Amino acid sequence: MAGTRPRLLKGRRGFSFALGAGIAAALLGAGPVHGGLPDLSPIDAVRLRQHVEVLADDAFQGREAGGPADRKTTNYIAKALANAGIEPGWRGKWLQPAPFIRRSAVEWRLSGQASGEAIEISPEALVLIGEGKVERIANAPVVFIGHGIVDPASGRDDIGSADLKGAVVLRFAEPPPEYAAGNRPVPDLRLRRALYRSRGAVADIAINDSEDAEFIRLQRGYRLGLMRLGETGPGIGVTGHVKAAAAAPVLAAAGLDLKTMRTQAAMPDFRAATIPLRITAHVETGIRRFRSANVVGRLEGRGRPDEAVIVTAHWDGYGVCLPAGSPDRICNGAIDNASGIAGMIELARALKAGPAPRRSVLFVATTAEEHGLLGAEYYASHPAVPLRATVGGVNLDTIALRGRGAKLGVIGRGLTTLDPIIRDVARAQGRELLDDSSVQQYFRRSDHFALVKRGVPMVMLTGIFSREREKDDAIDRYFERDYHQPGDELEAVPSFDGAAEDVEAALAVVRWMANADVPPRWLPNSPYQRGGGPSAP
Repeated sequence: MAGTRPRLLKGRRGFSFALGAGIAAALLGAGPVHGGLPDLSPIDAVRLRQHVEVLADDAFQGREAGGPADRKTTNYIAKALANAGIEPGWRGKWLQPAPFIRRSAVEWRLSGQASGEAIEISPEALVLIGEGKVERIANAPVVFIGHGIVDPASGRDDIGSADLKGAVVLRFAEPPPEYAAGNRPVPDLRLRRALYRSRGAVADIAINDSEDAEFIRLQRGYRLGLMRLGETGPGIGVTGHVKAAAAAPVLAAAGLDLKTMRTQAAMPDFRAATIPLRITAHVETGIRRFRSANVVGRLEGRGRPDEAVIVTAHWDGYGVCLPAGSPDRICNGAIDNASGIAGMIELARALKAGPAPRRSVLFVATTAEEHGLLGAEYYASHPAVPLRATVGGVNLDTIALRGRGAKLGVIGRGLTTLDPIIRDVARAQGRELLDDSSVQQYFRRSDHFALVKRGVPMVMLTGIFSREREKDDAIDRYFERDYHQPGDELEAVPSFDGAAEDVEAALAVVRWMANADVPPRWLPNSPYQRGGGPSAP
């Protein structure tokens, strides 16, 4: 899963057969209630483990997109899907190549004046990256743009008529409250920055509330490199983050109070304004162009083959993520997301072994998810089946941490007509649905969202977030110590039984979508209607 660490709140179990008449008929394929939901086929936890054991091995160097094991990884996935009986799905081939640009922060310095008083921010409290190899900013004005949101759908316009020509825009990294709560899709940062650039801004700097350890990881990520699709237009000259604790005294020297600024920025009628601060900066950046690829497989439908259901999972990780001299430098990405790729392969095997689906099923293992869902974005812009004919799908991301019986988290719950289907599948497994709204933060942070925002109904299913108590050692340890770290390796997975159960649930939902007379739809309250949804996260 993309993003920084979130803030969150053994033995095979038999299925429950104390079911209502509707779901019982559906499971037997005899009733019209849900279009004839197939039975819950078992997924082999041993096979899942075997795939993860290979993909999370040091020989794969953390599966960095564009890294030394890029092609090794995609070859393994293509071969595994072929062995499962799946055909190549991208114009008769397995690989869908995509162009990328990787920029790596090398050096940055920032100084200036606040109300005429000289100021300087320590490089340790800052991270900056340039569009070109060397970017210089000389005595530029600063415009505070709040959260930097311009959203015609909500009527919010943080920038208004502010003059951004030649300016550094300063904003808060997090979205305003109504967006943070998940009530509205947050406008895509790439599109927001394109707007700032079109208005003449030379830099975009975000005030970041991350704790010290998180900010160090952010800096490390900038040094390792930020990626974007090569077909994307040029970005703003300089972008980056400054720690809130370092920004506060600088703003105070300019006669401003950070807490008051935060309160004002949250107001719906906030408008940007120039503040008594001027910035000088020097930024050096390494730039590399390369190609990576999505792996695309296809199981042909036997009734409506031109329509498709899609299963996504990202294959990339953070690669060699720690500096030389570290005891363990490789972020192996066993749970995030070798487990999801393993689940995709075994879901494909089970689907192929059963009755042929009416609709085709696509299996898309994406690259560069950890760098902004880029592989999924590329696929969504160049789909193997037109998105208007892609009826829905399931994303598998970070599924291996729990044993069987964990509550099933539905990322995207409450937005589509898939909810009752998933509820019945969970009930058939003897599981409860996880009632925790905090997990919905991942709705915009994994690959399915590239398709969602273009109108394709998608969900992500995982039991990883199921907590038996307020402090849960397994999940707390994973997200605090192992997530996007070298600790995410095979030994971190206590059991693959829960992963198998999650894949069984995903398989049942995919089968339903592939066979249903009426495919899934967005609910009326969803902002992601086909042709009318937001174009950005």
